[in-house]
Amino acid sequence: MIDLLKGLRAVRSFWCMILTLYALSALSGSVYHPIVVTAQAQPVTVTDYSFYKGNLSSTLESVTRVNGYLRNETSAKIFVRLQYLTDVEEVVGVARFYSPDETLVQLRLAKYTPRKAGDTSIWSFETDMIGQLKNNTGIWRVELYHGPYDLVVARFTVGDYLANIGVTGLPSKFVTRLLIDDNEAGMIRGGERKPWAFMRGTHKVAVDALVEGEIGTRYYCYRNYRNVSAETTHLFEYSTEHYLRVTSLYGEIKGSGWYQKGSNVSFSVEATVYTAPGTRYVFSRWVDDYKGDSPRGTIIMDGAKNVTAVHRVQYQLKVISKYADIKGEGWYDDGVTVQLSAPSIVVLPDMTKAVFVKWSGDMVTSNTVLSVAMRKPFTVNVDWRVEATQPILSREQSIPIAIGGFVLLVAIAAFFVLPKKK
Repeated sequence: MIDLLKGLRAVRSFWCMILTLYALSALSGSVYHPIVVTAQAQPVTVTDYSFYKGNLSSTLESVTRVNGYLRNETSAKIFVRLQYLTDVEEVVGVARFYSPDETLVQLRLAKYTPRKAGDTSIWSFETDMIGQLKNNTGIWRVELYHGPYDLVVARFTVGDYLANIGVTGLPSKFVTRLLIDDNEAGMIRGGERKPWAFMRGTHKVAVDALVEGEIGTRYYCYRNYRNVSAETTHLFEYSTEHYLRVTSLYGEIKGSGWYQKGSNVSFSVEATVYTAPGTRYVFSRWVDDYKGDSPRGTIIMDGAKNVTAVHRVQYQLKVISKYADIKGEGWYDDGVTVQLSAPSIVVLPDMTKAVFVKWSGDMVTSNTVLSVAMRKPFTVNVDWRVEATQPILSREQSIPIAIGGFVLLVAIAAFFVLPKKK
């Protein structure tokens, strides 16, 4: 354990020595060499940062945030607020300042006291190279490090005039890049309005057209660029959009997509979907963020929405019978029991008769009544046997025949009984 502690002290001493050498190098004006930064799990997270002018307060409420300096100014300053995730021993903060031609012009070091998990700390670094460089206009870059861990890469501008750039409609916890003549020139937070420095002439200023928010929410700037040529204020306005996700296991859906906040959106799903012979899925209802039993619906996009269509399965029952009209053929929900009934005898037009024999096909029985539990598609046949038979007269048919027979018998009796004329 003692050896381990000695090793840790040795590592810390090594880092301090390396950083000290860089500081001496900076003071002596010798050539700078890059610091190797190892990608590791960081013990801190950055909660805020900005370039600024004037004094820095502990709450950062009264700080004058900027992103640009005039060419005749002597220095530029940046602060970063850190939230500690673990306990941290004494550490050296590093700031590397790069001029517009990407030359490392200044290295700043600062020692910070140990911190506990949950603590916050505000670091500040300043470069005085603006006033020392002849060609100082353009986009500067700053890299900040917490010991061996990288914190942020920030940019500021130096120019001949200042123009205020602001962003509205974007929540303050989100940021967008700002580009000058298609070159990244810094970041701006939602609701901020900060000055940027520009060289003489007209410049194209743009922000990201799209900023991703929480899941299902984004912010869109429909006019995300301006031409800047003077000390004016330019605001970029973002609109909130929410995503409507329409899902269904069956059938074609319509309506999924991004919509402006507050809009009334229509969506739909295919009502009946045939998936296999004798099987179909019929729309039943909507669930999740919308409730309804119509395959078409509307919803107000006051947030990200998910609507899911629920279908129920139906199976087809086919009844094939050469004689008699058997009721019950059609589509039925899964699990429904259907009763089919066939007559025992069917008298045919030619005075023969069809006698019921059995049900056949997917179910076989000799009973005239058949119960079918619809767990799958069914096809059932009615088998008949045709038999010859004596004509069977109805009551309407038999009365005239009986009267005719009676009249015929009376006529015959009269012929034989009544005396004949001589």
